[in-house]
Amino acid sequence: MKDSLEIAVETAISYYIENNIEIPINVVEYIKDFPKGLSRQMLSSKYGIKCSEFVKLLNPSYSKPLNASERVLVETKRLGYKLLTDPLSLSTNRDKVQVQCDGCGYVHTTTITSLSGTILGCPKCKSGNLPWSKRTEELDSILLDTFNCIRCSDIPSNEMGYLTVIHIPCESEYTSQLLGFINPNTRNRGTCPNCRETDKRISVDGITFGSQFEYECYNFIKSLNPEVHVKYSDYMSTDRRWVCDFKIRDYWIEVSNFKQDFKNYFQNIKDKEYLVESNGFHFFFVTSLKEMEELAQLLV
Repeated sequence: MKDSLEIAVETAISYYIENNIEIPINVVEYIKDFPKGLSRQMLSSKYGIKCSEFVKLLNPSYSKPLNASERVLVETKRLGYKLLTDPLSLSTNRDKVQVQCDGCGYVHTTTITSLSGTILGCPKCKSGNLPWSKRTEELDSILLDTFNCIRCSDIPSNEMGYLTVIHIPCESEYTSQLLGFINPNTRNRGTCPNCRETDKRISVDGITFGSQFEYECYNFIKSLNPEVHVKYSDYMSTDRRWVCDFKIRDYWIEVSNFKQDFKNYFQNIKDKEYLVESNGFHFFFVTSLKEMEELAQLLV
C-alpha cells in the first residue's frame, strides 16, 4: 500500500507540474482540480488516507482551510460590509448572514458561499451587481465559454435555484444549480455529467457505486437506510439477473444520467418498471440530481 500511495503522490505532483498548476495547499484547492483517479472518495477507499493528509504529502506548506467564522470575516472585509451576524454562531458556508454596506448602509441577508462568489459587493450601490435574471448575456457567455453549453430554461430567482442547459458537444440536456455555473467550487461542478472526467467507480462505506452520479443520488436517500444493489429475483419471479440500484420499502429506484441507449438500456428500464408494478410495488427511474432530491423529499 505504501508503494502504491507513493506512486499516487508522484502522479499527482507530476499532474500539477505538467499542467502548470500550483500544487494545492489545502483540501479546498485540491478538490477544485485533481488528477483523474485521485478523488477524495478514491483516496479514502483505495489508499485509506484522508484528502487533507494526502495534500500534506503533496505540499509541505499545507494550510487548513478557513472555517465558516473565519471566512465570513475575510469576505465581508473584502467587499466593504459590516457583519451584523455573530460569526461564532456560524458552522457552514451555507449559513445565512446579515451584512450592512459600509458605503450606503444597505442591509441584506446572504450566505458565506454567495459572498465568496461576489466580485462587486453591495447589490444596491455597486454598479453592475444585478441579479442573474437581469444579466442574461453575461450568464450565457459564462455557460458558453466555461462549460460549452447553451441555456434552455429560465434563470432562477436565486443562486441556489436550478438551471437547465444543453452541452453542445454531446447534445445532452442536464440540470445543475445556478451557483455551480457562476461559482463552481470543484472542477466537475456544473459540467456535463456524461462528459466530465471523473472516477467511474467509487467505494464508500463498503459500497461500490458504479458512477459518481449513483453515489451522489445515494447521498440524498442515505438517511432513509436504503437497500443497495438489490436483486429483482429475490423479491419477484424473474429469470433476469437484474440488480436494482436502491430499494426503500416498496419503492424500487433505478438511477442513471446516460443519454444514449446502450445495449437496449431504456427498454430494460421499461421491462423493470412493468415487473415491479405488476407485483404491487412502485418503480422510479431517476435521471438527474434534482429528480433525486425531489424523490427523497417524497419518501421521507
